[in-house]
Amino acid sequence: MSNIPEWRAELATGSAEIDSQHRHLLELARKVVDSFDTAGCDRETFHWHLNELAVLADEHFATEEALLSAHGDPLLSKHRAEHDQYREQITGLLMAAMRGKLDRAGLCQVLHDWTTHHLLETDMGSRQYLVEHHAP
Repeated sequence: MSNIPEWRAELATGSAEIDSQHRHLLELARKVVDSFDTAGCDRETFHWHLNELAVLADEHFATEEALLSAHGDPLLSKHRAEHDQYREQITGLLMAAMRGKLDRAGLCQVLHDWTTHHLLETDMGSRQYLVEHHAP
């Protein structure tokens, strides 16, 4: 069973678009980790998972950074640096996979770190700023 958290109401950021992206990324992360736990996965499936995660994450990070920038979040540079770190990790996993190394444990670790640290701590810190300074 996956150690990736499920979506719950207290994860809502107040942005329907960001919340939808978070839900989708959490669902995909759980699906990926669960597929490794139950049936494993072949090279093609691993590549597919990585590519889908890379595309979704890149889209999400761009959306989130634009929102935070528009509202003057003082922690934007830290937030952006974390996004860049996750992009680099996913790119590294993709490059290794192209050389034949399917680092399932590495991918699970990146997903776990993103969902438990970035989503639950960094994103929630930005949510608090947006709620306090830019309430609708």
